[in-house]
Amino acid sequence: MDFGRNTYLVKGLKLQSYCTYQGNNAAIILVETPNIFAMDFSRVRDFTVDGITFRGAGIGGGLDLPITGAIIRNCRFENIPASNRYPTDRAIYASRGPNNSRIENNHFENGAVGIELYSVTHLTIAHNVADTLTDGDWLHITNFGGGDDVTISGNTLSNLYRMGIELQQGPWGRLKVTDNQILSWAVNHSTNGPWGISLAIAGAGALVRNNTITETSLGTGGEFAYGIEVGGDHSVIEGNTIRGFQIGIVVQGAPFATISNNRLIDQTSEGILFSNAGAELETRVQENTIENPRYFGILNDSTNWAGSVFTDNRISRSGGHWAGDASGVFNGFQTTSLYAKGPLTFIGNVIEQTAASPPPGFSFRAILVYGSYAGDRYEGNDISSRSSAPFGYGFYSPQANSLNGASFEGNSFHNLLGAFGGATTRPPDGLK
Repeated sequence: MDFGRNTYLVKGLKLQSYCTYQGNNAAIILVETPNIFAMDFSRVRDFTVDGITFRGAGIGGGLDLPITGAIIRNCRFENIPASNRYPTDRAIYASRGPNNSRIENNHFENGAVGIELYSVTHLTIAHNVADTLTDGDWLHITNFGGGDDVTISGNTLSNLYRMGIELQQGPWGRLKVTDNQILSWAVNHSTNGPWGISLAIAGAGALVRNNTITETSLGTGGEFAYGIEVGGDHSVIEGNTIRGFQIGIVVQGAPFATISNNRLIDQTSEGILFSNAGAELETRVQENTIENPRYFGILNDSTNWAGSVFTDNRISRSGGHWAGDASGVFNGFQTTSLYAKGPLTFIGNVIEQTAASPPPGFSFRAILVYGSYAGDRYEGNDISSRSSAPFGYGFYSPQANSLNGASFEGNSFHNLLGAFGGATTRPPDGLK
């Protein structure tokens, strides 16, 4: 069906399966009354909607999708308000599905919520643009009983209200979240979870790669908690750039994850946090660049991160970069044997204080160890300060003998007050 270049005022269209609804980027559909979808596909299947503008005009009128077989492309969703009754305040909604579907090259503007879906498989959401949401996430998917083969790629999101991409439950399989740009939040954003990408999921093997996420109200509030939240085992988080937020990447009960080649800039607390949501066994954290987090480069608060490996990461901190540094403390990497329950490996990392004249009251501790586990290895790490006078410490422990049990080999220290500090000012037993 070709809608031509016309504008239609509708009460909700009755639609059929195996049809194409074409608007040639010129047709406009408005609804006559609030609390309805402009097109209700919930009882049909296998159709295409292409090039139609759904203009809510402050009343509403998006799409209700079926269980399977939807292609939505080249459409615009404008001014669908939060005042509509749920779920008609969503631009695109499905209570189940859509499976075997594609949502591509659409534009979402000045609406309440973008897309909300449940229990999907074989779904691609790609190359969409969203600008200005007023009441919720741009994309929310909850899988009850599992979802498989979902790709979310190449979307550009600005002036968000809450989360850019929020995925829940599962188990998920073959999930890919790649090459998205999440660029800004609205001034009147939500104070409940305005995060970049949240994978609060079960399942295995999620891939989160090459996303750019920028929090635009740097340092103004704790509501911007996470750039990326990682759940599910064997997840791969790589090549992402995250600026701002309290925490760049948080690992929430995600064992066997790989976190690599990410660039994390100006977090107000930690670059990477291992949370206490569950065990993070045998996680690999490698080749990440962490620039000027306020308090910690990498912080462990996990119930168990035994067997985890940290290699070739670069953590830099400029004393004086943050207001309050005159009495502030920075720890590049913090761990404790209370949470390890097995050895960890920390090899080939660079931790550097970069300011020429850090404030006199500022403390720089490259590696803070509350306790070691037999078999912990710290090897080939390079710890330094670029200050005009020696500044900060390499390994620092608030408790005597807490470094014993670990091995220390081939680490280098430059322009520091001491290679070892705190309650342990002499080399530990495992030094080589």
